[in-house]
Amino acid sequence: MGLAPAEITGRLGLYRATFHCYSLQVGTLLNIYNLHTSSRFFILWYYRYKIPIPGQHYPLHQN
Repeated sequence: MGLAPAEITGRLGLYRATFHCYSLQVGTLLNIYNLHTSSRFFILWYYRYKIPIPGQHYPLHQN
């Protein structure tokens, strides 16, 4: 006779919970990756152009 409505909704809820958990994990990975790449880009940009960071003093131009 096919699936009962309760079984269908239960299965949909399980799929939805699984997908939600999966998307949370992917979002966390993307956040970590974005933080990592942006910090790396910032460091590379700083070393490339020697931009002074406010609030911190680097002895770059003191010979």
